[in-house]
Amino acid sequence: MKFIKCLGSGSSGNCFILDNKLILDAGLSFKKIKDGISYDNLANIEACLVTHCHGDHSKSVHKLASYQTKIYGTKGTNDALKFDLHEYIQKNFIDMTYYQLYETESYYIIAFEAVHDCIEPSGFLIQEKSTGEVLLFATDTAVIKAKAKRIDFMLVEANYRDAELFKNYESGIIDKARLTRVMDTHLSFEGLQKYLRVARTPHLKKIMLMHLSNENSNEREFVEELENEFFIDTIGMAKNKIVRLGRDW
Repeated sequence: MKFIKCLGSGSSGNCFILDNKLILDAGLSFKKIKDGISYDNLANIEACLVTHCHGDHSKSVHKLASYQTKIYGTKGTNDALKFDLHEYIQKNFIDMTYYQLYETESYYIIAFEAVHDCIEPSGFLIQEKSTGEVLLFATDTAVIKAKAKRIDFMLVEANYRDAELFKNYESGIIDKARLTRVMDTHLSFEGLQKYLRVARTPHLKKIMLMHLSNENSNEREFVEELENEFFIDTIGMAKNKIVRLGRDW
C-alpha cells in the first residue's frame, strides 16, 4: 500500500482514497470525489466501499454506480441506497456478508460488523494482494469488532473523549439525546485504546485518526497519547491530507 488521501472527515462528509484504486466511503459530492482522484483516474477505481447508508458516508454512491464503479456494502446498506435506482445501476452494487471474503483486482476485502443506528453497518479489513499488507477501516461504530492476525495500518474513528463529552453535557453544550446517541453509535478515544491493547499486531505501523468531533475531542492530545503508549506513528486526518504508507509512491 502506498498512500491514503483524505477528501473529507466528519459530519460534513467522509471520503478517503486508497492508492487511487479504492474509495472508502463516498459522503461528498461526486464533483469533489472526482476532483480528488482526477477524472482520468476514475476508470482505475476498482471499488467503492461503503460502511453504512447515512448521507455523510454515501452521498455519491448513486453517481459512482452510474459510472460503473462497483459499490461494496452489506445487503442492508445496499438495499437502503439502491431501492429507487434503475436496474442497470443496481447491478453495480455488490452485497457483502459479514466475515466472508471478497476481492477486486488488487485487494481482498472482508466486512465486519459495526454498531451504529442503521441497518447492517460495517467496517472493512482490506488486504493488498501484492504485499499482504492489511488496512483496517472503521468509522461510526461504538466498538470495533474486527479480528485479524495482521493489521499494518488503521484508519479509524476516535470521535470523542469520555470526560470531554460529559463535560459538554453538564455545561449544556449538548443535550441528553445527543449524549446518548454519540455514546451508542461512535467510537470513543478510550474505546480505541482498549481495542489497541487487545488487538494490535506486531505489523502495525501507522494509525490514522478520523471523524474527530469538534466539541468532544482533541486531535493533538489523542495523537500524543497513542504515540506515547504504543510507539506507533499516529496522524490526525484532515481534508486534503495525503498520508504515505508502506511503499514508495
